[in-house]
Amino acid sequence: MLEMFNDPDEIMPLVEATDYKGKDIFYYLDEYDMYNILDCRIIDRVINKKWNGKYNINSSPLDDSISYAILQNEYDVFSTDHIF
Repeated sequence: MLEMFNDPDEIMPLVEATDYKGKDIFYYLDEYDMYNILDCRIIDRVINKKWNGKYNINSSPLDDSISYAILQNEYDVFSTDHIF
């Protein structure tokens, strides 16, 4: 059933949902020993997305600076469109 999902955002509400006792899907996977569900490709992508989080905290303020990027590699800035 999980193979029909292609985007982790489609299944994320199911993963983040809790029941009336406050228990989520990972509690029930552990409770009923259903770890084979975690071997699915989409679950790997969901876990990776949850692990990385919403915000990239592995950067510095200088990473978004155009002048700093030019000083680091002046040819790379103008060969890609990631800054503009």
